[in-house]
Amino acid sequence: MQTTWRAMAGVIAGVALAGLAGCGKKNEYPESIRLVTYSSCVEGFKKSAGARPDVDTRSATYCRCVLDGLQKTVALKDYTAYDRMLVTNEKGPERDRIEALVNGVVNMCVAEQIKK
Repeated sequence: MQTTWRAMAGVIAGVALAGLAGCGKKNEYPESIRLVTYSSCVEGFKKSAGARPDVDTRSATYCRCVLDGLQKTVALKDYTAYDRMLVTNEKGPERDRIEALVNGVVNMCVAEQIKK
């Protein structure tokens, strides 16, 4: 079960970020980015999780965690730059720096899901 959630997290993170959350002050992203990120996350989660009876609840909980964590951890300018880097397949130290922040959020949210 733990391996399934971790594998799912990678897919979900990619989907959430390609579509363009924690400690610290929350810097809320514009509504359009929040909606696209959350919707993409839920869609990716449900595709990965399959027909589990609790998929709606789990996807909502996980994706709220991701969105909240991203907003607390990743500045909007970094988030949108990372999205651009993913789309253009740009590599480099800046992408690595932002990706480490994003992965920290995803890992935290996956850990919370595994506990449940």
